[in-house]
Amino acid sequence: MRTTIKARALDRELAWTKPRISRETGEIVGRDIATILDWSVFTRGRLVFAGKPVVRHAI
Repeated sequence: MRTTIKARALDRELAWTKPRISRETGEIVGRDIATILDWSVFTRGRLVFAGKPVVRHAI
């Protein structure tokens, strides 16, 4: 389901790319696909959600 939703979001232009930033250096090390869905909830290994949301460049 996770890959299907991501593919359909890309197909319908409901996804965008975002930078992947290194935790050690703070540099951009790649790009990833983002949508309004949180993809981490679709994996079993991610059961603890301790991070606060970060909003940048809000209108």
